[in-house]
Amino acid sequence: MSEVAPLPQFVTANGSEAVSCVLGHVSDDWEAAERWLQALAARRPPVSRHTLANYQREIFRIRWYCDLVGSDGPSRWSIPDVTRYLKFLREHSGDHICGRRAARVGDIDWTPFRARLGASALANAQKVLHALLKFWFEAGYRRANPMASIGSGGGVGRDAPRRHAVPPDLIEEVLDSMEKASRTSVEKKLMFLRDRFILRLLQFTGMRASEVVLASMGDVELYADPKSGRAHWSLVVRHGKGGKTGRVALPPAVMDDLRAYRYAFNFPPDPVCGDTTALILSTRTRKVDGPARCPSTVVGRRSQRRWAEIRRRATLWDILTGAFQRCAAGFRSAGRDQDAVLLERASTHWLRHTFGRQLTAMGVDVRVVAKAMRHDDVRTSMAYTELDFLDVVREMEKAQPFGK
Repeated sequence: MSEVAPLPQFVTANGSEAVSCVLGHVSDDWEAAERWLQALAARRPPVSRHTLANYQREIFRIRWYCDLVGSDGPSRWSIPDVTRYLKFLREHSGDHICGRRAARVGDIDWTPFRARLGASALANAQKVLHALLKFWFEAGYRRANPMASIGSGGGVGRDAPRRHAVPPDLIEEVLDSMEKASRTSVEKKLMFLRDRFILRLLQFTGMRASEVVLASMGDVELYADPKSGRAHWSLVVRHGKGGKTGRVALPPAVMDDLRAYRYAFNFPPDPVCGDTTALILSTRTRKVDGPARCPSTVVGRRSQRRWAEIRRRATLWDILTGAFQRCAAGFRSAGRDQDAVLLERASTHWLRHTFGRQLTAMGVDVRVVAKAMRHDDVRTSMAYTELDFLDVVREMEKAQPFGK
């Protein structure tokens, strides 16, 4: 990525005069923040676009906060200003949740909060602010870094909540709920076959939502094992976290779901190498501009596989959380409030944790877990080995039932 989208124009709160330093001529903090993003994008290897998007979101959040409380830009913040901002995120993010999902940065009703910030989101916000102020200090834009004594947060800490996961038995019930809903129309059936594949893919590969929506059909390919002579289906991850690439194994059950999904969408069951069609497709069709003749009916466009593509992770999030919410409603009606609460909170990333916990529960070596999860540090994978009281009791019951 060689260019960074410019920050949208907001009303400047403090009207600061232009400053000249190694950043060049900048008129305010937000232009200086944009120079930081440009410097990150210019690195070799460059910072991934996902990381840049994360940093940009935090800058939007800081700017929104400055406009809300009438604060000077962060270049003028002292230690008390920084601590007030971090305290605001901890205690008041839930008071300013954006009420309209379609709102975009710069809209009058937009806020930078979709939900109350959790421990990891708070740690990320502190880390990004620390990095920004450190860069400004080193570039001569600030005389001091007020976060030097506060630190970058260093993650969520040892006492952070456990990594949440959706238990496999609940996933089966979600799938049953999805299948029952699919019997009402052809489009619902298409949705079910696609959504079942998405759910299984995340559960059995641990892929991140962003990695899934940026994948293409042609990324699914056979990988030969020279020792056994067997070939295994895999998916090449071309847009991993931090710009890294990788490969995940696709179990037979996931491949069966992929074939059923592809067949329903009028594709050959097995993917073809080099196919740039998005891995996740919409049930809606698209019209093609240009001289090529395009069918005027939905049925005609379906027959020619003119499906719209899903490339936004928010759409994937909506698909799965919608399925979780509908199943949770059924649990509520049946008096299963505890299971309902879990599904109401679940997200796409919980399925990644499900994958990690499944591997550790099977007794897989933590080094293999780290490789399967594509963690750089095996210590990150160690989090999946942490068991709570009920985990311990269940395993003990399997080994030697109580009372015998």
